[in-house]
Amino acid sequence: MCSFLWGGGIALGKAFEETGLAKHFVQLFLLGDSGQLGLFLFFSILSLGLSCFLSNTSVANLILPITMGLPAHLILPAAIGATIGASLAMPLPVSTPPNALAFSYGGIRSLEMLKVGGIISIIAWTFFVTVGGLILHLLGIVDFSKF
Repeated sequence: MCSFLWGGGIALGKAFEETGLAKHFVQLFLLGDSGQLGLFLFFSILSLGLSCFLSNTSVANLILPITMGLPAHLILPAAIGATIGASLAMPLPVSTPPNALAFSYGGIRSLEMLKVGGIISIIAWTFFVTVGGLILHLLGIVDFSKF
């Protein structure tokens, strides 16, 4: 089942890129006019939210082609935010294979996973944005001086 999710996400991502839909999304949401910090936050939240209901790998494969439609100086912060944000989601069984395995044994209910996993995801996202963002900025990888 997971291979279908991954393969489907890869195919959709490739279709976004080749049909020009990724660039259309960038123009539609006026993302090309945003600063690096704004895109970093936007794509990390977007991918975190989607990964709560879809496979992390599928979300990364869907979102990354959209980031590639951005102007060159904005791609890196958006792509970092999207990939790490997708990796931080863990509230439901579909989010990650370990969650699916734990849920399949029948001892854990979805609501319990949602409560604990949601809290963990929010804490992890906050830590990533503050500490990770600061490290990326201090190392000169991205410039967060403008929102």
